[in-house]
Amino acid sequence: MAIGDRRDFLRRDCSVEVQLCWEDGSGRVAEAECVNLSRTGARIKATVPVQTFRKVRVVSEQPGFGQAGVVRYCLRQSGKYVIGVEFTEPAAGAAVPLQPSPSHS
Repeated sequence: MAIGDRRDFLRRDCSVEVQLCWEDGSGRVAEAECVNLSRTGARIKATVPVQTFRKVRVVSEQPGFGQAGVVRYCLRQSGKYVIGVEFTEPAAGAAVPLQPSPSHS
């Protein structure tokens, strides 16, 4: 764990296509990529921003993966948005089914 990193669970690098879903008067869905994951949260790259503190759901075709969470940050980076999601429900093994990215295997 990096110095100053307050996370209780190790994050694993991954590269998994996900859908980021949220409500803002009308249902919104954005195609995105999960780039790292732990039992308590994920870092998502998307082409659209999502407001901080917005309730979201991260959904993947990976078996057993669909987590509710809250956006903790949304930063524009290299033409995309990097979105930090803190899960609001237990992720019993959600970090296990996702395959690591090819550069990290």
